[in-house]
Amino acid sequence: NSQRILMAGKEAGLAINFHGDELHPMGGAELGASLGARAISHLEEISEEGIEAMAEAGTVAVLLPTTAYILRLKNPPARRMIEKGVAVALGSDFNPNAHCLSMPMVMHLACVNMRFTMPEALVAATLNAAASMGRSDVLGSLEKG
Repeated sequence: NSQRILMAGKEAGLAINFHGDELHPMGGAELGASLGARAISHLEEISEEGIEAMAEAGTVAVLLPTTAYILRLKNPPARRMIEKGVAVALGSDFNPNAHCLSMPMVMHLACVNMRFTMPEALVAATLNAAASMGRSDVLGSLEKG
């Protein structure tokens, strides 16, 4: 059913961007990549096949460090994603169970708990976050011009 819903949105001209593989490994990364998803969020339970599929498809992984921290979930395999060539973005997942609007805190948690370098966290919070919304051509970086 998920595939049918995502395809209906795509056929209506919407970009595919959804939460996947957060609490259980359900093949969300593989499904999203096979459908050309722009981005998939959470991914705490992503498989190795899902990482490879996202890298090949160019799907952005939107990781949400405050969610894993506050809910005491395992962290997504961010280092593995980065090593495999997945563009990784960071977000706050601001909602009642992850009540944090501080992107500096999100970046800090990414560095401490997910082993991002500081430059990786900066790119993930800016340029790659813009890419997750299809806007990296005009947002997410300061450029000469």
